Amino acid sequence: MQRLRRLGGKTCGMMGLGKWIFGLGLLLQTSAAVAQEPQGSSGVVPAKDHATTLGLRFDCLHNFNVDKGSTQECVRISGLRVSLRDQVSPQVYARLSIDPFQTPDSAKMNTPLRDQLPTSRDTSLWIIDQFALTWVPRPQIEVAIQSFDGATLVPSVSGLATANSLSSSGWRQTALTVAYNLTLPTPVRITLIGGDGEGQTVTNASPQQYFGLQAEATLLPGLRLTGGISLNGNDAGSEETAFLLKRYATSCGTSLPTVQPKQGHSARRYAVGLVVDGVLAGIEGLQIGLSWQRNLVSDLGHQHPGYATLAELQQNTSCSFDPDTFFPEQDGKLNTVRRTVYDFGFKYRMFGSYFVAGDVTSRRLTTGGVEAFQVCDSFDGHHCTGISAPPRSQINQSAYSLGTGVDLASGLALTVEYFNSSFDKAYAQAYYDGQNGKATGELELFNARLAYRWQ
Repeated sequence: MQRLRRLGGKTCGMMGLGKWIFGLGLLLQTSAAVAQEPQGSSGVVPAKDHATTLGLRFDCLHNFNVDKGSTQECVRISGLRVSLRDQVSPQVYARLSIDPFQTPDSAKMNTPLRDQLPTSRDTSLWIIDQFALTWVPRPQIEVAIQSFDGATLVPSVSGLATANSLSSSGWRQTALTVAYNLTLPTPVRITLIGGDGEGQTVTNASPQQYFGLQAEATLLPGLRLTGGISLNGNDAGSEETAFLLKRYATSCGTSLPTVQPKQGHSARRYAVGLVVDGVLAGIEGLQIGLSWQRNLVSDLGHQHPGYATLAELQQNTSCSFDPDTFFPEQDGKLNTVRRTVYDFGFKYRMFGSYFVAGDVTSRRLTTGGVEAFQVCDSFDGHHCTGISAPPRSQINQSAYSLGTGVDLASGLALTVEYFNSSFDKAYAQAYYDGQNGKATGELELFNARLAYRWQ
C-alpha cells in the first residue's frame, strides 16, 4: 500500500501506466501460462461474431416521505440499455452499451431513487454506459481498455433495487486493465487496473493517477471470496468534483470557482466480500453475501480555493449534507474522512421461479478532526431551531430492504420490495426530506420493478 501511495503522487502518462501494470503482472504471468482455464471464464471466445441485446427496466416507486396526494414516480423508465458485442478475431473483441438513463456513480446504478443522481449529462461519455476493447493473447490473460466501475464494488446477491444503498466506490472512469485467470490451486481471477482517475472518462484532469487491484477466488464450488483495493490520486478537476460543486452551489448557495482547483482529495478504498452463490452443497437455492468496505478520503493541501468550507455550508441552515460525498473543508487544516460499510444480503429461490430476498447495511461516517454534525432537538421545516449538545465528528446510518419476486418468463422478472433507511440521531444538516417540507431522520419506500434482460 505504501508503494501505491508513492506512485499516486507522481506524474505518469498512459505509456508509463501500462509499463507499471505489466511489470506487476510478471509475477503472475508464469502461473497463468501453465494454468488450466476455469469453467465459465470470461476468456472463452463467444460463439457468435456479432451480438446485440436489449435490456429494459421500469420502476414504480412510492415514497412515504412525500406529502399525501403528491405525484409519485410510477411508472418510470430507469434503464434502457442497448448492448453490442463484436468479435473482430479469435483474440480481439469489442463491446459497447448505451443507456440514456445511466449514471456515472457506479455504486448507485440500481437504485430507484434517481432524482439526486448524476445523469448522462454530467459525464463526457454522455449516454455511453459501458465500453471495452479486449485482447486475449492467451485464454488465461485478458488486456482491455474499458470503462471501469471501481475496484471495490461489493457483491449484492439479493437482487433488490435498494440493496447495499450506503456503499460508495467513486465514479466510472476509463482505465487499462489486465486480468489473469489462475489456479492456485483453486480458480482465482486477479485484475490489475490503472487509469487517469475516478470521474475522468475522456480527458486527464490531474497528474496523479488511479491504481487498483481486484481478486476473486473460488474457495469451494458455490463459495467465492472477493476483494479489492484502490488509490485515486487526486479528484480535482474530475467530473465528480464538477458535479458536487454545482450541487452545493444550487442547494446551499455557495459560489462556483472561477478557476478549477488543482489540489483536491485522494481516496483509498478497500473491500472484502464472501458469497454463497446458490449451488453450495446442502443449501442449494440459497444465496448469501457478506461484505465490508472502507473509504478513506484525505486532503492533498492546506488551502483549497474553490471548495466550499464548512463555515460557508453552515451559514445556510437549510443546506443538507450528502453522507456519500460530504467532506468538511477547513482552510489551514488537513483532514481525512472515513466511511465504513457492512452489508449482509440473501436470496432464496423456491418453486422454481419465485424468490424472497433481503439486505441489511450500516455505515459509520467519521469526519476526522472536524466536528461537522450538530444534533438537533427541534426543526422548523428544514431549519434546526434547537441545539443543546456539542457538535460531533461521527454519524451512523442503517438501512434494510425486504422483497420478493417471480420470473414471469425467460429474461422477464418482477420484484417488489420495502426499504427503510435512518440516521442514528436527528442532525441539523444531515437528514431526509419528509412530509410537509419537514426534515426527518427516516426514509421509507416501496418499489415494484419490472426488468427485461437486465444484468
